[in-house]
Amino acid sequence: VSVVEGVVDVTCGDDRVEAGPGMLLMFEPGERHALSSAAGARLLLLLLLAPALLWLLGLIVLPHVELALLSLRSRVAPRVYEFSLRQFATFFGEPLYWHTFVRTAVMSIVATACTLLLAFPIAWTVAKLARGRQRALLFMLCMIPFWVSETVRTLGWTILLRESGVLPALLVWAGLTPAPPELLYHDATILVGLVYTSLLFMV
Repeated sequence: VSVVEGVVDVTCGDDRVEAGPGMLLMFEPGERHALSSAAGARLLLLLLLAPALLWLLGLIVLPHVELALLSLRSRVAPRVYEFSLRQFATFFGEPLYWHTFVRTAVMSIVATACTLLLAFPIAWTVAKLARGRQRALLFMLCMIPFWVSETVRTLGWTILLRESGVLPALLVWAGLTPAPPELLYHDATILVGLVYTSLLFMV
């Protein structure tokens, strides 16, 4: 519905109706139902997206904005800051910072690709192939890990992979290694943790 210079222009599907001042604009019951259904669908979509949008805004967007503002300031006295690009000069001039950034970016890209490869078949099965109770069951199975805190789930990997953990003990018991190996703090282990913590969100 649009109003331009007192003329009401209503489009419903393939039909278009114009009404000038003083004219009574009427709809058939089906047309009123179509307009109300479209508005209700948009409102429902907005309500469903609101928690995720608020979460992204509060935990991702705003912290990054704050970091961006901090990177453009330099402290010249206690609680006194001024605009400066010194932080960027230090970042590009110090190899440790640059190499850490590149390594983090590479790990992020690889983790995203691996997560997508694992999550897409699951999401496709739930959305396109499963029907009725089977779809509800698969969706519930995807939601169950969220019942446990992410910190607890991550700690479980630490207990499993550390030198005194379950998996190194099994390797020693099976005779595959003479001593318990340290499986943490390797790129492969970090990648597994990143994929594990992001998989459910990708699905």
